[in-house]
Amino acid sequence: MQRMLVLRELRNLQDVSNVRATKFHQLKDNRDEQFAMKLFRGVRLVFEVGHAEVPRKKDGGIDLANVTAVRIIEIVNYH
Repeated sequence: MQRMLVLRELRNLQDVSNVRATKFHQLKDNRDEQFAMKLFRGVRLVFEVGHAEVPRKKDGGIDLANVTAVRIIEIVNYH
């Protein structure tokens, strides 16, 4: 529930990435458009951008400062 509150209270994903305790990170390979935050032990909250169109930087990466909505995918230990 604490991580859900973090997502709800901050303005965008850039702000979430600045909260070190969340261990926020973008996933790789077939999950490269998804993100995760540590919950406990090896369990992660996995989510993706919740906009119809993913905000992009000029280099094609996801513009975290313009992501203001997320869609929760799962809670999982993917290690």
